[in-house]
Amino acid sequence: MMMGAKQAFGLMSIAILLCFGQDPRAQSEDASVWSAVIEHYRETHRDESQRFRLVVAGETTVSAHMLLGRFEQQDTSEIPPSMIRELRGRNAVSQALRGLRLPSDAVLVPGVRRLIMRSTASGGETPDWLPFVKSYPGALLLQFAAPAYDTSGQRALAYFSVGLGPEGLQGWLYILEKQGSEWKVTWLDSPWIA
Repeated sequence: MMMGAKQAFGLMSIAILLCFGQDPRAQSEDASVWSAVIEHYRETHRDESQRFRLVVAGETTVSAHMLLGRFEQQDTSEIPPSMIRELRGRNAVSQALRGLRLPSDAVLVPGVRRLIMRSTASGGETPDWLPFVKSYPGALLLQFAAPAYDTSGQRALAYFSVGLGPEGLQGWLYILEKQGSEWKVTWLDSPWIA
């Protein structure tokens, strides 16, 4: 029996979800990395992040929406190409965020994409932040990608964007190292700002 392209894509998506979305150990490490990133961001952007409520998107962003700037096109000493490939691969499909520790003034919001994008007549999407701003006035939106890990599992690459809207977003790449049971940020860069 022949399988159509849509059926093959559906089976591949299920396989990816099973590989990346169901492993409890990977989910636990991801949650620990995300929690460390939030803590570091809040500490280093205290003035900005204390003024605004933090809304964390309940699902990861997908590879197609990640902008990596110079780290995409060239081999850099900061990020091994294998980690960039893993970052792209782990984010082929969106995954639910589970188990992360949020500050008391932060909220995890599933389906936030529907609050910042609207469908066009041609079937595409365009940014529309008005529903988000109405639902969460003055809030910073933070969207994560699933992190990538080096082969030892002791270094992680985290990608996220954070901002107040289409004109105030900034993308970040963090390298974290596992020190004991905790993840610590050891390097960061912002490949884009809008």
